[in-house]
Order: sequence, then C-alpha cells, then structure tokens
Amino acid sequence: MTIQRGFDTALIPIWDMVNHDNGKLNTDSNSQLAEEGIKVWANRTIAAGEEIYATYDYCQDCSDFGDWMGTPGIFRDFGFVESYPQYWPFVGQSIYFSVQAAESVKSLDFLKSRLSRLESMEATHLTSRGSIPQYQWDGIVQFHNAFMNALECGIEAMLGLWSNRAYLEHGGADGGYEIIDEL
Repeated sequence: MTIQRGFDTALIPIWDMVNHDNGKLNTDSNSQLAEEGIKVWANRTIAAGEEIYATYDYCQDCSDFGDWMGTPGIFRDFGFVESYPQYWPFVGQSIYFSVQAAESVKSLDFLKSRLSRLESMEATHLTSRGSIPQYQWDGIVQFHNAFMNALECGIEAMLGLWSNRAYLEHGGADGGYEIIDEL
C-alpha cells in the first residue's frame, strides 16, 4: 500500500509527480519550509524529452533520512523497489551496503588493471622506505593496502553481481567486507 506520494506536510502540484531515482537524479531543491517556498532546479543539463528525477530520501527536508531509510524504506513508504543504486541499511547492526549495477566488462578490466599495477608497485616500490619518515611511510603503506582491498572488493563484487552474489560493507570497527552468497 502506498502511504504517500508527496512531501509529508504539503502537496506540491507537478513536483509531487516527479519520479525517484538516486542513480539518475537530475534536480535539486531548497527546503519546502523556506520563507520563499520550495524552489526546484536542474542540477545538470536536461535534454528535451528526458524524464525529470528527484530523490525521495536525500532531500533538503529529509535530514539523515536516506542514511537509514534506503531501499526498504522507499518500498515501505512509497510502494516500489528503487532501481540501482540501492542502499540497504541494517542500522541496529551497523551494517550498510549499496548495490550498484555492474557497468560493463570494460569497467571490470579497468579495476583489474589498477590492481595489477598496485601489485607490481608493491614488489618494486614498497620494499624500502628510504628517507621517507616512518609516519609518512606507514600512511603510504596503509593507503596502498586499503586501495588494493577496495579494488579487490570491487572486482569480486562485480563478478559476484554477475553470478548472483553481493558484498556487504560492514560498518563496524574492522570496516571489512563479508560475502553473502545466493542473494
């Protein structure tokens, strides 16, 4: 059941008919509570005939709504499953993850080439810190490792999406990733 199709406190003709899609968002607005009233504008060039999109969960009057609402909240409050990107919050467990549509094999190849480059740098450039102060060296190594982890997770997530697997980003202290099979 659709509970609402507009702002909580006002029915705004035409604006309330704009569809939600965080991946195709092409508008922005001020607060509906602003003294001059709500104003809406394009946040990029919109081609003639192109659909106009807004966000139902990341708006001026939404505060941090989108951080805990996500795809389940969009379904609960508006009655539809949003297209990609989808955001899945499990607030009580401090687990949040987003599912992006896999772009293409070209994107996967790009990530693999970046990972390969970092792996070769590890063998050739990260063997000795030379005259770099220890605290800076530690930061460089930490960033390198985090970047490699992000690329590995991105590659595995893209492959996983193609084989019906996805990754969760754990919001806990370790900040690591868990695989959920057969979603």
